[in-house]
Amino acid sequence: MIRVFIAIELSGALKESIEFYQTELKKHASGVRWVKPENIHLTLKFLGEIEPEKVEEIQRVLKTVPRDNPAFSLNIKDFGVFPNMSKPRVFWLGVELNAAVINLHNTIETTLAGIGIMKDLRKFSPHLTLGRLKQPHNMAALLSYIKEYPFTSVRLNVSEFVLMQSKLKPEGAVYTPICRYSLDMYHN
Repeated sequence: MIRVFIAIELSGALKESIEFYQTELKKHASGVRWVKPENIHLTLKFLGEIEPEKVEEIQRVLKTVPRDNPAFSLNIKDFGVFPNMSKPRVFWLGVELNAAVINLHNTIETTLAGIGIMKDLRKFSPHLTLGRLKQPHNMAALLSYIKEYPFTSVRLNVSEFVLMQSKLKPEGAVYTPICRYSLDMYHN
């Protein structure tokens, strides 16, 4: 079995901005397991544990997705938490919704449904996970810092998406690209 997901990788400049912001956030919060900046990505679809033969089929059918999805840009902005500010568990940066990212997500969902992979039941909520709270703590200092110093909006140019393998290790997940799908070559 291979653990896989489909994602948009971040530019080096955006990863640097996030790393700087995380460094500041760490000063105001304990008990948070922060995601390494090199591992932060925008998940389009998490597939989980898949048979190797099915991964090959997924890889093949995803080649049709760029046909209807040219390159686009996203604004990465705002800080948020799941499920809510009174009980934060996951800390994230928001992605400004636009028609292009929604269309890419929907095309992937429809394409994979054609080979028997169920569509997500939850509404697509694009975000970049920064960290997860390991145990409940008083988050007042962190939340106060975020209100005073919000993340500066950054533009991300998206020219590809990636089918990614995830290997869970004690020191954290290791992500390895299986296949990249260029959106540029289909740009009108």
